[in-house]
Amino acid sequence: MPMVDVFLKGHPRSTQTGTIAKVRGRLFPLRMNTAWSRSCAVQMKSLLGAGPFPRFSEPVWVYLIFYFPRPKKGTSAPYPRRRLDVDNLVKGLLDGWREILWQDDSQIIELTVRKAWEGREGPGVRVQIDPL
Repeated sequence: MPMVDVFLKGHPRSTQTGTIAKVRGRLFPLRMNTAWSRSCAVQMKSLLGAGPFPRFSEPVWVYLIFYFPRPKKGTSAPYPRRRLDVDNLVKGLLDGWREILWQDDSQIIELTVRKAWEGREGPGVRVQIDPL
């Protein structure tokens, strides 16, 4: 399976775990701020074209760079220091790509995440996935 290298447009948002729901004796975390995750799932499926879905059945390496808009007032910071934790940026995306990119995000054996200022493509996330 070839490597995936795409840019998904939009303003990165973290996915917070909200309250816990109990359904038939099982506990499930309810996610908040999932519009960004849903948008990225739709964009990913559109950019990859027609199936086969899920795309990968083997272990994968995932590299994500989240691009944020520069503040209106200039900053000399070399990278964004916004209070968006990388783990919260990632969790909604990886879950949202189930059955699009992989059967389950447990197939990810290596994950690299960065935050950076936006470039010519604007705000969004660069996604690179390579089967191992």
